[in-house]
Amino acid sequence: MLPRMQEWSDSSPLNHFEGDTAFIGAAGNPDANGELPGASRVSTVYPIPVALGNISGIRELGRFFAGEHRPVFPLPGKDPERHSHRGFFRSFCRDCPFIPAMKVLEERKMPVICDAGCCVLCMNPPYTIGQVSYGMGSSIAVAARSTGIALTGDYALLHSGLPALIDVREKRTPLLCIVMKNDCMGMTGGQEAYDITPYIGWASPVTCPAGDTGRLRELLVAGETLKVVVIEGVCPEGRHHETVEC
Repeated sequence: MLPRMQEWSDSSPLNHFEGDTAFIGAAGNPDANGELPGASRVSTVYPIPVALGNISGIRELGRFFAGEHRPVFPLPGKDPERHSHRGFFRSFCRDCPFIPAMKVLEERKMPVICDAGCCVLCMNPPYTIGQVSYGMGSSIAVAARSTGIALTGDYALLHSGLPALIDVREKRTPLLCIVMKNDCMGMTGGQEAYDITPYIGWASPVTCPAGDTGRLRELLVAGETLKVVVIEGVCPEGRHHETVEC
């Protein structure tokens, strides 16, 4: 299917290539005839037309997509990776920096609501603390109405967790919000994530290195107010989850 989609994208009349600057989607100001004289116009952004790889200037609205994905457009004849081929993740990477925090939570049997991403792995053996996971950025809101302990990643927090955190602060709801900050988007390929620091200063977060077990023991305690604990760690080079074949 993907090779056929690539073929359609490459030949689609929705795309027009002229000049060394390409306007993606709604970007640009076409003339009355809907054209951009002297410039290329691309409407099929996935799969990205192969011809876009030869154009140096990319103009997009909002965050880049076509510009970032040019080097990784699907090769003709190559099928996408399938679940049956790669199996599924069962536990954290062997050298995961956040394992000390998971051990502290497990020792204390602290019931956490998990976010999407690596957080859900605390629901699998040898861990038993993860209760449920509903989706990206959901753990804070769910935890505020249940266990009072949320486990999220920095990317998930920015994705859609901030509104719930604001609501918790305004309503003075007791909540321990644990943020695993690895500065990358683990669910979409490990791209660099935005720094969450400028966005959560109002919540008076406390930062702790992922390997400081003593400090983690002090901080990972639920209370009667909102407490945001940001655990900073760096994913190991060549990281590799333990997988189970289907």
